[in-house]
Amino acid sequence: MFSNLIPNETRFFEFFEKLVDLTLEATQKFYTLVKDNEDPKHYSLSIQALEHKADELTQACIEDLHQTFLTPINREDIHKLITWLDGVIDGIEEAVESLIIFKIREMRADFEHLARILLMCVEELYKAIKHLRFMKHTEIKQHCSVIDALEDEGDMTFRHAMGRLFEEELDPLSVIKWKEMYEILEKTIDQCEEVANIVEGILMENS
Repeated sequence: MFSNLIPNETRFFEFFEKLVDLTLEATQKFYTLVKDNEDPKHYSLSIQALEHKADELTQACIEDLHQTFLTPINREDIHKLITWLDGVIDGIEEAVESLIIFKIREMRADFEHLARILLMCVEELYKAIKHLRFMKHTEIKQHCSVIDALEDEGDMTFRHAMGRLFEEELDPLSVIKWKEMYEILEKTIDQCEEVANIVEGILMENS
């Protein structure tokens, strides 16, 4: 009956690691469909299944958090990290479903560029979170710095993409669709940076 009173040094880190595993897999699938100009319907079910697993994992972590008296790191940080990380895979699913709703068949080069930046962000998050249970400060800070730089590149790519869209696209409906798609990816890249900021905050509190 006292098991939840004892700090478990691995339990919550396992939640983070399992969630980032799902997030990376979903992002890889998403980038493949964008890069290869695949039909998003072929990827929708598998990415949706990953997102549902992520939601279940997030809920389990939060329930466990509520039942645990002592935690290995700040409980607010645990809640923030798991929910913001879950938001990344939510963004991936939103992007896939929006491609289907908008009936987009041909990918724009700027969209592929943003998708590639997003994948690189998630790859760095994956590495950072795998180091988190060991509090490997140098390695984690390096990965978070890369994410910061990628987020800057994402902002610049987003601005250029929007400029080209309004300059080159003559169909108003296409402008609306692609504006929405760019914004989804830009928002999801921003979420990756926020996850990195939370991880860095955990490092500072545990240095």
